[in-house]
Amino acid sequence: MQFNNKLIAQAYLTISITFFLCIKLIAQTDSLWFSDGQVKIGNYKVSYNKQKVESKTNQKEEYDASSILMLSTKDAFYRSVKITITGNPAYYMAKRLVESNVRLYGINFPAGYFNTNSVPQSFFYFEKEGVLTYINKANLEAFYRDYFGSCFDAIKEKSLLYNENSITKVLNAYNKCLDPNAEEKLVESSLKVISISAFGGIHKLTHNPKYITYEDGKFKDDGSDFGIGLNFELRNNLNLGFDIMYSIHEVESPTIKTYINPGLIISEYNMVGAHINCSYKIAFGKIAVKPGLNVGFSKLFNYKETRIQPIVLTPPFNADYFTFEQLFYDFYPYLDLGYDITSKISLFTRLSSGVSLTKSRAGHNYFPDPSPEGNHNIKGGLIVAGFSIKMRGS
Repeated sequence: MQFNNKLIAQAYLTISITFFLCIKLIAQTDSLWFSDGQVKIGNYKVSYNKQKVESKTNQKEEYDASSILMLSTKDAFYRSVKITITGNPAYYMAKRLVESNVRLYGINFPAGYFNTNSVPQSFFYFEKEGVLTYINKANLEAFYRDYFGSCFDAIKEKSLLYNENSITKVLNAYNKCLDPNAEEKLVESSLKVISISAFGGIHKLTHNPKYITYEDGKFKDDGSDFGIGLNFELRNNLNLGFDIMYSIHEVESPTIKTYINPGLIISEYNMVGAHINCSYKIAFGKIAVKPGLNVGFSKLFNYKETRIQPIVLTPPFNADYFTFEQLFYDFYPYLDLGYDITSKISLFTRLSSGVSLTKSRAGHNYFPDPSPEGNHNIKGGLIVAGFSIKMRGS
């Protein structure tokens, strides 16, 4: 039989398209390399809590790490490694961290993964020409000297810390020694984002001085708060910050019911405080939740006192009745709710409730001598809203 050129061309075109689609399909799937050389194509994910590889398309497929040699996904490449803890060997999936002449693999376990008393643990491996070698944590310098051979002396900065950044720095130098044209793996700084913030809001507090003998002994404090902050977000989503706060206070004493006449004292003052805070970021797309703790101190100034319903006989309160002579020590757990409106600008609302500790002479005394200085705690809540601007970071 004879075929004309048009039919032959169509046949070649059909075969080419089919072949291209097959290649494209395989390229978009993930592959498992089993220890016996078997290859399985599909969509898979790594389950770190159970150390299994699970199928995303067929829920019945599940493989132990001990049966898998390698796992390739769209996001990362993994190798099965054997880790021995307290004499018991087990297989885990280690993630490829550096792709180069010599590859770096690593796996991190949180505290308590192996037992309730353990601290977070990391294990790192080099792979050269298909051979996986554990990086000996016990004596890094001796390991590097043996593994790098003559290249060891060429490494100027020998970082001997057992973490991804330090090992990557040494590995970069080793790869350069093997191949001067080798591309270096960029070492990410532990600092991810630096930002500044500004915020303002209101507070509702209750003062509880030690020396109180009337009513329920609570002073009501309503006012407003303003602040600016400098924040540092680390790679592990931990946030450290420093802020300066300015607040306006109006404090109303309980009604003083004496045998002569009732009275009321209104105290007004301002405060400036400096605080450090620590929080953890939990992100949901553009929305972030950050529980944290704010600690620091504040200083009172511009104190002014007004007496309402003055009685005929001046009560035995002197000028330092409600004056605070010491610093306030502030402890406020808080929750930030944030939203990224752009890659650089975020809005947030902070809800906090806590306590401030200080000393004062606030209290009631029917005699000429004022109350002695005593403990004075302040409890209550604060709500502020503000914005932050990224100065540096991803």
